[in-house]
Amino acid sequence: TMPLLINLNRFYASLYQKNLLRKHILTIQKMVKKNVNNSFTRPASFIHLQKELKELKEKLALMRRNVEVLFRTDIVSKLSSAINRFPQFTRVSFRNESGQSELFALIPDKDFTQITGNVLQNALEAMDGQKEKPIDISIVQEDESTVQISIRDYGKGLPAGTEKLFVLGYSTKNSTGMGLYHSKKLLEPFGGRINLHSANQGKGTKALLTMRLYNGNNNFDD
Repeated sequence: TMPLLINLNRFYASLYQKNLLRKHILTIQKMVKKNVNNSFTRPASFIHLQKELKELKEKLALMRRNVEVLFRTDIVSKLSSAINRFPQFTRVSFRNESGQSELFALIPDKDFTQITGNVLQNALEAMDGQKEKPIDISIVQEDESTVQISIRDYGKGLPAGTEKLFVLGYSTKNSTGMGLYHSKKLLEPFGGRINLHSANQGKGTKALLTMRLYNGNNNFDD
């Protein structure tokens, strides 16, 4: 059963990423409206078609909710667990500004663990050689459908050509260069993204992880 569900999710994720189904439905709806206004058409048939389209959207929304519930992660508890795996940080500021004790994002547990592990490891390595290794982490709910995690270190800061850091094989540390590349690839199928910015006052780097929130009432137009 699980391989089937995984394949179904990959299919759904590709549709979500490309937004193909919604585009097709909107195209059909535009055709319907155009033809309904044409005096040579039969309104009854198009009313029936509109009804069919509405039912299709409702079925797709139900499928979406059933799939998404299998791939949600409580990022508050999982992020706390991820931080505990890095005792090398000398100070950790962890702020949950969402006001929610539980906050479910659309990302599988193992993917979220890998992504946060990569970012925290990069933050630690950026402060290599420093006596103090502080880190600031915050969770902010941007709106009803989006959450953002900020992870800020106090290390050497970003090198030139930040965009290259997400290229497979590129590294500034003589490593495989797989971490940020894979983090980006794990987030994208679920509508997420990762960005890097120079921290305020010119010291350190801020990684921003943006993810879609799980909401059992998500509608198909989201």
